[in-house]
Amino acid sequence: MKLPVNFQDDRKIRAAFSWLTRIGAGPAFGSRPIGWYQNHQVAAIEILEKSGAEEVKLDKGVIKGRVGKHWIDLGSPSELYRLADKAARR
Repeated sequence: MKLPVNFQDDRKIRAAFSWLTRIGAGPAFGSRPIGWYQNHQVAAIEILEKSGAEEVKLDKGVIKGRVGKHWIDLGSPSELYRLADKAARR
């Protein structure tokens, strides 16, 4: 997924939300109240954007971010889920 996500482009938002759900860092659509679902997904995206990565991918169970020419470990999907959940509840 390319970062930052353009929140003005519905296709980009849907793709980002789908990616987060697919890797286990976000809830499935319809599994939670819509406001909480959206807050959680946006919080997860903001956490990834704050990492400074230009692009993120899942590699062998680890979220990796591309910073310049290098891929760095950003953590697991479950860690991102927990951080986004905490941020969404504020």
